[in-house]
Parts: sequence; structure tokens; C-alpha cells
Amino acid sequence: MAAAVAIFTGAVFTGCGSGDGGVICTGNEVSADNGPAAPKEAVAWLKFADREVPLYEYTGAVIPALEGKNTNLAVTKDAIYGIRSDAEEKNYRLQKLTLKDGAIASVEDLGIVLNEPISSDGKNIYYLTREDELACYNGKAATLTPTPGIGVVRAIYGGKNAYTSGSFVSDADVMFGATSKDGIKDAKTVLSKDVFDKLARAKDATHEANAFLIGADADGFYVSSLATYGSTDKEWTKPLHTYAPDGKILHTFECNENIPSSAQKRTTWERSVVVTKDYVVFYSDGYLRAFNKKTGAYVGDIELGRDSRKLSPTGVTTDDENHIYFIDDNSHIYRIDL
Repeated sequence: MAAAVAIFTGAVFTGCGSGDGGVICTGNEVSADNGPAAPKEAVAWLKFADREVPLYEYTGAVIPALEGKNTNLAVTKDAIYGIRSDAEEKNYRLQKLTLKDGAIASVEDLGIVLNEPISSDGKNIYYLTREDELACYNGKAATLTPTPGIGVVRAIYGGKNAYTSGSFVSDADVMFGATSKDGIKDAKTVLSKDVFDKLARAKDATHEANAFLIGADADGFYVSSLATYGSTDKEWTKPLHTYAPDGKILHTFECNENIPSSAQKRTTWERSVVVTKDYVVFYSDGYLRAFNKKTGAYVGDIELGRDSRKLSPTGVTTDDENHIYFIDDNSHIYRIDL
């Protein structure tokens, strides 16, 4: 694995340029207001803490049935990306939903991909086309790069850096580096795979399995896991660990812990959490539950629905603000602004 990481360090994100004036995937900084525009009208206003927040639905061109369990949406200023299953060909294909004035203007098929997480830095989209091969798509063309041992890439939205890991955090170190056309500059380990490998092997209450790099932003990176407490008798939980950029652990969140006695106990699933600019947000059928990202304090729940129908978010993503994008019922895409 060490050799694999070494190869990755010098190879990944080699750019989308041809050297002859073509465009290049560089991960350059983009403006602060770099997310896609919201639809013109909210379809509902939902109570969140002491205020109401808007729920929008992206409509226009017909949305193909999108996957949301093993993968997620990704956004840029002018598009939403997702993965659909092609049952006839028995593969998965990346879809680009181009936006204009907050509506879906067109849908483009970008080719075969793995049903794995996709990521955005606000300009470029990163995804796996096959095992150990990463694509960088800049909105016009994709460059493919061998990435042995790397299963997850989490680019920082609006930034110049990315975090990577194996398919699980226990498979390969969490690495951090600057993206450029020449690869990851000064890539370094910020969290050893041994941390979660040890927890996965534990036979006592410290046991945690399935550690997964769920996201990253300018404040650090985020790992979800499954805590079994070494027991089949105690209810298992799905903690979210937040880390500073240097790998120092900051907080551990669990959906049903550190909440008021009046708050409802919620059913949770693995990896069903997203980290926005200010919040750690757990989600499942019909709800969002938000905690303050920096203090760990419970903020509030949102009963997630419209027209008396409960929404079930999958494929959840964010930009570098408190905007959450998600799929409901495979072919509906919503946005909620916290």
C-alpha cells in the first residue's frame, strides 16, 4: 500500500490539458458564490430551529433515474452531476445536468463509471472510471490518471486541495495535497490507516468498522464509521468524526446523542451524514438533524417533506455554503438552504 500511495503522489490530477492550449484541470480557486443557482421559487418552507428555510426542486429536462446509495451528487456553478444505472448494459454512467437560471436545461451522458463517490472542487469533477483509474472532468473533457490503492477522492469545493483514502480509511492513509496539472504537490499522510485498522480489529467496546472518508472542506475532513461496541446486544451507532487539516480529531457526532430530551430518537443509516459550512447534518427518511460543526451543539431537526409527502434523501452533497442537494425517489433533485 505504501508503494501505491507513492505512485499516487506523483500521478494523480495530472490535468485536463493537452499541452497545446487545451483546457486544464487545475483545481484553481473559484469565487465565493460558486454554487449552482437555486430554482426561482421554493416548493416549501420548512421549520429549522427558530426560523424557516426554503426547499427547492430542480425541474426542466427529464432527470434520469439516479443512484444515491454508494455514490452522491456533485455540483459546480453550472451543473449537477450524478450516476445512473444502465440495467441493459449492466454498468453505471455519469450524467451531467446542465443548469440555466436554476432549471435543468439539458442532460448529457459522460460515459461509464464505477458506482462510487464523485467529488467537485467547484470547477472540476473527480470520479472513478474503473478500479485504480481516476477521471478529472473540467466541464468539457476528462483526463484519466492511474491511482493504485486510491478508492475515494474528496476535493475541497472552491479550493486547490484534496483528501484521498482507500475504499475504507483502514485500507490506505488519508492523504492531503494540492491539486495541479502536475499532480499532487507535497502530498502527505494526515491520518494513518492504522488508526481505524486497529479499531476494526478491536474485540471490545472500542470496535468501529467501515470507516469511510465521507467528505472534506477548508476546515478539514470527515470520517463516518459503524460503532458496534463489541456487542450484538447494544444498539450500534454511526458516528461522524471531524478532523482538522493536520489530522487532529476535533469532535465525534452521533445522531441520537447530546440532544434535548424533547428531541425524537431517529433511525440512522451508515454514511447518512453530510458536513456543510456550519453544520454536521444527519439524514434519513423524512428528516434532517443538524449540529453545530465547531461546537458540537445540537441545532435542530427539519421534518423533510412537501405536499404531505415525506422525502427520503440519498446521494446527498453540498457546496462550500449551507446548501444541501439530494435525490428523492431516484428522479427528483432537491436543494435545501440552511
